[in-house]
Amino acid sequence: MAATDAFSYAAQENIQTHGGMGYTWEMDCHLYYRRARQLAVMLGSRHEWGEHLVRTLESQLAA
Repeated sequence: MAATDAFSYAAQENIQTHGGMGYTWEMDCHLYYRRARQLAVMLGSRHEWGEHLVRTLESQLAA
């Protein structure tokens, strides 16, 4: 979860740093942004992992 958030943040900042060139095919900024978004979809959102953590903790406390 933290790694996914960090990758997304870094990819967004990369595009902001390079300005308009970040969206062109001359730079690879857009590739990192798309990879970060795909990774977030594949691994699950922050909300999903938060819910999973709560369910796990509740089940451990109930046992």
